[in-house]
Amino acid sequence: MICILLLPVRYFFNGTKVQFDDFKDFILHKILVMPDYCIKYHIHGNSTYAEYIFIVSTIMQVIHELRNNYSFEVYQRIYENLEWDEAKVIRERFPYRVVEIPIEL
Repeated sequence: MICILLLPVRYFFNGTKVQFDDFKDFILHKILVMPDYCIKYHIHGNSTYAEYIFIVSTIMQVIHELRNNYSFEVYQRIYENLEWDEAKVIRERFPYRVVEIPIEL
């Protein structure tokens, strides 16, 4: 499981601090090496809306990017242009398994 703790201006992943600029690459790498991944992120009450949107959109962007790359490898088409049954294969390979947990510290 990939655990993210979002504190104001700080990101911790499984207890390790990760820089803002490295977030996307970090998530991408974790999903690739953990095929049964589940991303669980904790949002601190003092985090800004911009930080929250950054986390959510980056995770979605990474999964979308992985789906596109894999669909191009398998079907030579991007994910959006696949038939439903083909897209299902891609979704099963890279599902959207994300859980948000608000916290107060």
